[in-house]
Amino acid sequence: MTLSKEALIRLVILVSVAAVSNLRSLAEVRSQNQVFPGKTWQTSTPETEGLDSRFLNEATGYLKQHSGSDGVNQLLIIRNGKIVWAGKDVEVVHGIWSGTKSFTSTCLGLLIADGRCSLETRAAEFLPEMATAYPDLTLRHFTTMTSGYRAQGDEPRGSYSHGPSRTSFVPNGKPLFLPG
Repeated sequence: MTLSKEALIRLVILVSVAAVSNLRSLAEVRSQNQVFPGKTWQTSTPETEGLDSRFLNEATGYLKQHSGSDGVNQLLIIRNGKIVWAGKDVEVVHGIWSGTKSFTSTCLGLLIADGRCSLETRAAEFLPEMATAYPDLTLRHFTTMTSGYRAQGDEPRGSYSHGPSRTSFVPNGKPLFLPG
């Protein structure tokens, strides 16, 4: 099975929505008519999306009082694929580094449970451009941090031995190390 990058991203989003929504299968998520952003996100009211804005405002107020200097300025709350609350600085981009591991492992677990892949699935099955430099790279390598993956522009900077790359999804022809 070969999926386009866009289809794969949509699949990951579907899986993450399923995880967050405690739904039992991708079919159930698809049947909920979830909305996914194109160039812009749709907005909605909390009540329209099944939330109580009184509790939402109480929660964001508490977070604002008990969080760092950015408070809730960069907080974005999405329900059913629509923005229901946005801080004034939600456009600020941050590197989240290892914060992606929990999200990615949850999505991968759901994909495996649905029979869409396994830990032994080669990355090139989803991203054909990986085949040349990474022919034997599997999803297991990514989950165990043994992929050796290197993006174009992933060059040493400061105290980092590699990264961060602004082209993280464009494979470099020379891996950091062989997978495994």
